[in-house]
Amino acid sequence: MDGIAHEEGRMTGKARRLHRLFRLPGSRALVIPIDHVVSMGAVDGLDDLSAVVRCAAEGGATAVIGHRGGLGQAFDRLGMPLVERLALVLQLSGATNLSPEPTRHRLICSVDEAVRSGADAVSVQVNFGCRRETEMLGGLARVVRDAERVCLPVIVMAYVRDERGTIDLTPERVVHAARVAAELGADAIKVPFAGAETIDWMTRIVPAPVLVAGGGKDNHATFMAVCREALAAGARGLCVGRNVFQSSDPMAVLADLHAMLCGDEAGTRVTSAVGRCWKDA
Repeated sequence: MDGIAHEEGRMTGKARRLHRLFRLPGSRALVIPIDHVVSMGAVDGLDDLSAVVRCAAEGGATAVIGHRGGLGQAFDRLGMPLVERLALVLQLSGATNLSPEPTRHRLICSVDEAVRSGADAVSVQVNFGCRRETEMLGGLARVVRDAERVCLPVIVMAYVRDERGTIDLTPERVVHAARVAAELGADAIKVPFAGAETIDWMTRIVPAPVLVAGGGKDNHATFMAVCREALAAGARGLCVGRNVFQSSDPMAVLADLHAMLCGDEAGTRVTSAVGRCWKDA
């Protein structure tokens, strides 16, 4: 599998976990982040995390990202037959918009806790360009070191932001942030969409799979066009939250994304009671 290390001809524990995450054709991933409530508070579509996780599993997502409390409870409520379809990625860093430093993401969970939770990978956010950037890089280095010891993949959410949290999409800065994440040991990197040319440049010089973020809720056609451009430019997957769980028909959006990632956009759209489960609750 491209980008996954092996030792002495055998797939390592980390490689097995990465394969679980990037298991769609072409070693692609469809990841659903549901970690928004820590930073943003009450978020439309995330009142019932169990329902969101259920729909992600039924809709063909490969993984979900969340914090240990909400995500752990959701997995416990749903049971093994359903949740074993998804890779569990535990978010280890966080900050709230209530803070005077909302861009200062500190470690609030550990690799050891992730292992005890049965996580397949961990995630850390680094906001580049902020006053606390070096502190966040130090936290990332610690996570990479601890995760390497237990063969756990590390996903880095790499954003360039000002102190108020506004995202900077300057190509050189976005690529720089992604390259730093890879240099510090990221096994996969989530980045905002800064244009197809930027993603193409990034995927040529960054030695780790790139996941493109879905961003805020947008018109479905516009959102799908962005996803299509990102994948054509070399992204290995999509990390989509609000454009799924804030949709009036989340299951249909998941079906469209799954078809796109599998190279079959003519595939059947799936619309069902399951697909509307958290909108109807």
